[in-house]
Amino acid sequence: MGGPRGDLDLPAGRAVLARSLLRRRVRARRRRDSGPPPAPGLPEGRRRRGAPAPPRGEARVRRFLFDVNVVLDVLLDREPWADSAARLWAEVEAGRARGLLPGQGVTTIHYLMRRARGAAFADRGVSEILTVFGVAGVDARVLEAALALRFADFEDAVCAAAAVASRCDLLVTRDPAGFRGSPVEAVSPGEALARLSRGRRSTPPRRGSRRTATDRPSRRR
Repeated sequence: MGGPRGDLDLPAGRAVLARSLLRRRVRARRRRDSGPPPAPGLPEGRRRRGAPAPPRGEARVRRFLFDVNVVLDVLLDREPWADSAARLWAEVEAGRARGLLPGQGVTTIHYLMRRARGAAFADRGVSEILTVFGVAGVDARVLEAALALRFADFEDAVCAAAAVASRCDLLVTRDPAGFRGSPVEAVSPGEALARLSRGRRSTPPRRGSRRTATDRPSRRR
């Protein structure tokens, strides 16, 4: 039985998330069509390079390179991993993190989705992904760097090298142990969510904003 969406037939377990993502995407498109451009620092799947950094005092948007298994866990509703992967996807959709996929990983995602659900589903899935995630380029320099990592799995090495080239903060994967020795730390979706949460709690107040009683330093010793 199909899910509630017309463009991507997600299983029922992803229905709430799917509706939320669709509503956000529609609102974002309306703002782009009729309103001023997005505020500097908000990530978009096709944001131009060289966009201004967030104003001083605001949290920097963290950049995550997603291993293909994390994206497939959401799109194919693969339990028990789908829930945490879907929550992290939603963080990217909402602009609280910047999500990137390695260039060669997009073709892998299409192949596996086609094998699981057919060509039409795979085409729609890749189109959906590209509205949410950016693509980390994989060129000769990245491939040479991947070879130098000497990973047992070359595809994993390419992911790690692409994460470095794209200046990612974390590499998000279901299998962090497979990325031992990665120059960019590899973590699970659950750990990435936890770090985003801690980062929001530790963000200092913006300069010029009024401090509350809890913001003021205590005079007690």
